[in-house]
Amino acid sequence: MSDKIGSPEKIGKPLSVGGITTLLIGICAYLPKEWQQIAILLSSFISPIIIHVAFLVLVRVSVDPELTQYLGSLNRDLKNQRKQMKSVDPNSEVFKKLKEREETTVLLLATAHQDHSSGKLSLKAVPRLEGN
Repeated sequence: MSDKIGSPEKIGKPLSVGGITTLLIGICAYLPKEWQQIAILLSSFISPIIIHVAFLVLVRVSVDPELTQYLGSLNRDLKNQRKQMKSVDPNSEVFKKLKEREETTVLLLATAHQDHSSGKLSLKAVPRLEGN
């Protein structure tokens, strides 16, 4: 089994058609008597749709923690690069190098999700070295 947070196994476990159907049937008790029987029958058809939509939403919004950390690092780098560029002479060689780095960082930010989804960007934790 995968230990990834966004894995379908972990997302699907709290969602069950039976649980949602039971909840909907419980809510049907508050409807007028003439609508209760119809609502109970419809709940068995509606609950799988609710589960399917909820699953799609959860998969869509779940982001790999490593990707989030990577994006945060790129945003911090970009902020720092722009701050440094303000303090450097625009005609200097350092400014030109910082401008190139800024452009590279912007491109990395713009394509991070796409590259991660396609497999071009592989994010692995780098082991930290212990202090000597």
